[in-house]
Amino acid sequence: MFVTKRHIHILLAAGLLVALVPACTKNEIRQAENMPLDFGTYSGRATRADGTLTTTNALPSGSSFKVFGLHATAKGTFDGTNASNFMTDVAVTYDGTNYSYSPLRYWPKEDGSNFLTFWAFYPAGDANVTSATNNLKYTDSLTYKVPADLSKQSDLMLSEISNASMDLTYSTTASGYDKGTVVLTFRHQLAKIEVKAKLAKDTKVTKATIDTVRFRNIESVGTLTTAYSAGATTRAWKSQSVPVTYADSNLVSVPDTNAVSLTKTPFLLLPQSLTADTDAAAEGSQTAILEVAFTIYYGSNKSLSDHAIINLGTVKGASDAPIKAWEMNKQYVYTLILGADSIVINADTVDWQTGEGGNEIVEGGN
Repeated sequence: MFVTKRHIHILLAAGLLVALVPACTKNEIRQAENMPLDFGTYSGRATRADGTLTTTNALPSGSSFKVFGLHATAKGTFDGTNASNFMTDVAVTYDGTNYSYSPLRYWPKEDGSNFLTFWAFYPAGDANVTSATNNLKYTDSLTYKVPADLSKQSDLMLSEISNASMDLTYSTTASGYDKGTVVLTFRHQLAKIEVKAKLAKDTKVTKATIDTVRFRNIESVGTLTTAYSAGATTRAWKSQSVPVTYADSNLVSVPDTNAVSLTKTPFLLLPQSLTADTDAAAEGSQTAILEVAFTIYYGSNKSLSDHAIINLGTVKGASDAPIKAWEMNKQYVYTLILGADSIVINADTVDWQTGEGGNEIVEGGN
């Protein structure tokens, strides 16, 4: 039997691509009962999901995401406040091989008077989402808590609304990498923070070890509000005053002038302002601080153990200006340069996608 497909690819900014594939035969395009929506997946870049670092072409077994869809009888109906009526809070689960959800959904058979708009978020069932007003409307807000345990942090992602995901019909959809492709692009809603270290070009220092990395006085709870207007999606975090400490105790050797990562996994933290207090040692409740415990070695028998307390609001980025805030969908890399007489820190803001090449597609469905 000849098979034709219409694909809905859910593209996450970290590289995770879930293909929502309506399967049918060429002669069954207008028969809704023969056009179920199936799922496949793609992951081409490292993505933290449900506490697991995903580096293969599949989600972690047992993970899931939520899909929403609006059905309308005319174009231009979606305005961001519409309650989903086609797919409402539908959880799609991956068991390591297949995706499943119930009950199945089907494309409407009359293209001229049936239009679909899709959106979604990942991961589903996340205990860190402490409240959500409704989740049926795209403009609803949710409250998110970043757990202190790094192994339980999640990569919270929501999809954008664009021409590629709204007012769609089975036969007229033509966005994406081939005819019939619908693209839902997800954005990271948190900030990704990495800490690295290297030795200064100082012959007195032979190596160093890092014992603990701590971020202190970091806002941990925030409310995310999503709005849609004139074809564009905007989001904003409003943090709540719940400062906590995030720490990773992980003995790391710093052997030379090449930067090495100091933590087992990146920190996925709430976007927030960074206050540049003049006295970092005072550790005011509103001052975001990076603390690093380390040991510097001078030859085979001499060493010095100490710790550095760094006011994050004073750390300069590539433009030689202090980084005033962590923003959503941004990655920040702090690098300590350890010398015999001083410690220097600099920061870089980089694309969360690390430029590992183009996307590949792994399709599901029949």
